[in-house]
Amino acid sequence: MCDHHARDFDEGERSECGREDWVEHQSLTSGASPAARRPSLEEQEDGWERVSRRPPRERACGLPVLLSGTSSMSASSLALAPVSPTQGLVRDGSLTVLPTEETTEQDLLAGLLASSEGMACAAALLRDFPSIGHVISAEASQLRIFGLADQDIAVFRLVREIACRMARAEVRSRPVLSNWQALITYLKTAMAYEQIEQFRILFLDCKNNLISDEVQQRGTVNHTPVYPREVMKRALILNASALIVVHNHPSGDPKPSRDDIEMTREIKVAAEALGITIHDHLVIGRRGHASFRSLGLL
Repeated sequence: MCDHHARDFDEGERSECGREDWVEHQSLTSGASPAARRPSLEEQEDGWERVSRRPPRERACGLPVLLSGTSSMSASSLALAPVSPTQGLVRDGSLTVLPTEETTEQDLLAGLLASSEGMACAAALLRDFPSIGHVISAEASQLRIFGLADQDIAVFRLVREIACRMARAEVRSRPVLSNWQALITYLKTAMAYEQIEQFRILFLDCKNNLISDEVQQRGTVNHTPVYPREVMKRALILNASALIVVHNHPSGDPKPSRDDIEMTREIKVAAEALGITIHDHLVIGRRGHASFRSLGLL
């Protein structure tokens, strides 16, 4: 049987190869015994004429469709070897099935890697990093130790950025204070797996709509320098009426430290002098988040 992708049917190519593909497909789906299910020559001619006259979209229905990244396969191999959702996402470096809730983290990572050794590489990554989130957020130098190419690292960055933008779009959809869970989801996506502390500020207008979301400082694994004067300067430039300040704890534990409490007090004093409201200070960690306002610290 000639090898053609399903798009050959869609384009209506009436070559002998296209006809043979249709005949083979009919044979595989008829349910008859192997010896009896091949159509007669007259049935072949009549059936193929009917198929080739259909509109392209209709001709494509019911025929096997290959996923992006797969090699050319015959209709018989697709029909006789269905892939279960619980089986591997990649095979020989090619995507074979779309991911489902049952797909393992190892399969998901392997599906992003260009190498035919993707499964082994994904397994090694998950042994070394605490979670798939840590892998996607890891530094390029850390990932190269496992043999990842620049293309693989770029794909990881794209996945992370897409996730962040999807979550941030939900925050922008309505006033932040009435959309709190969406805000927490976004901040966890953007910050929970960072390996160094970062200090982020959400600048809000008088109706608590998001004006700007900015990372103002990056620090070390357990400290970020914060300068209240710079925080207020930026708020005035953006004409912000209120702020939500956020920082992460790479340790995973969101419990505020004494330094966190003192820094927040200084920012609040500076903001009150300028008539700017501090709605909250959030600490983000892998094991949850802490709200200064909920804890009575603000």
